[in-house]
Amino acid sequence: MGDADKQYLKNINRFAEKFSQKNKLNLTHSNQTLSQARLDKLKETAGTELKTTRTITLAKGEEKYTRVQLLVNPLYKFKK
Repeated sequence: MGDADKQYLKNINRFAEKFSQKNKLNLTHSNQTLSQARLDKLKETAGTELKTTRTITLAKGEEKYTRVQLLVNPLYKFKK
């Protein structure tokens, strides 16, 4: 990032701080980038989804199943 861009961002931050002080607003400070926050949320969601128990129900009726094949990622584990 160029020096002019860095100075521009500093000016915006100064303006936001002065504006919040003048209008008695509380600014939150984040120690995390937006992309890191999104990645953390994605990891959390993936972990939750992997822990969720899934079941498969086959329809009862005249159909006869001779074979059912399930293909899954080798990292998944089946409960017996």
